[in-house]
Amino acid sequence: MANDLIIHIEEPSFENQVIQSDLPVLVDFTAVWCGPCNQEAANVLPGQYANFKPLGAQFVGILIDGFPRESSHAIEVGGVRTNFRMPDLISIGLGGGTIIHPDGDGVRVGPDSVGYRVITEALVAGGSTPTLSDASVKAGRLSDFGDATLTAAMSQATADAAIRWVDEQIQVLCDRMKASRQALPLIAVGGGSHLVAGSVPGVSEVIKPPHFAVANAYGAAIAEASGEVDRVYRYGESSREQCLEHAKALAIEAAQRAGADPARTRITTVMEVPMTYVPGGGCRVQVKAAGPLAAGG
Repeated sequence: MANDLIIHIEEPSFENQVIQSDLPVLVDFTAVWCGPCNQEAANVLPGQYANFKPLGAQFVGILIDGFPRESSHAIEVGGVRTNFRMPDLISIGLGGGTIIHPDGDGVRVGPDSVGYRVITEALVAGGSTPTLSDASVKAGRLSDFGDATLTAAMSQATADAAIRWVDEQIQVLCDRMKASRQALPLIAVGGGSHLVAGSVPGVSEVIKPPHFAVANAYGAAIAEASGEVDRVYRYGESSREQCLEHAKALAIEAAQRAGADPARTRITTVMEVPMTYVPGGGCRVQVKAAGPLAAGG
């Protein structure tokens, strides 16, 4: 993130410039892969600068690898437990295309969805499938999609029950993501963000940045190709430096096979885990490389 108001530091200097600082410090954990984050930097930071700079505050930007933290636990995506390397996130099957099912006196929401077909199958689009987009339109949260008069096919009680379920799920997910009881802001992005209410219990404020509905497209446009190597080396049979260089070369090669520009591919992460039970100085080495997509790739 390029911003003249921010002092960019590396992890080794964090202790001296932030923890040991005699002045108040506002820390911006930068994520260049996140379109909404880049947008918000231009909107939020100048105001914060004006408020706190007279107090002698420093503004520090931290960029660690430029990639999201990898979860150390199994991640569920839409209720499906996965065994893949995933960012540290919580996933739920909840979007504009999620189908609303009658269930006795109430409703059951999802997890099935009409997906991209919401533009033809939702009630407001002239279709016959009640979706959360229909409930959102009927509740007044979504106003620029379809024909609102067609929501007459959905009862107000059904729409209210579906929206209550959505609000409860969002509140639970926000509470699970927080590391403390402190209320934090919620940035809502993506096509289904209209489902997020203007206020959420436990959240200081709900922020919907400009063009929030197409944040996924921003992310896809700035995505990079990557490659990874995860293997065991024996440092006793060769030097540590030679083993690491070999692993880095393999990771760069993997990233380039995935479409990364050879001239701009870089190493993003190197992890070493000693394996004392393996003879010959065994060590598990994990190396990741990434780079912008090659032109025409």
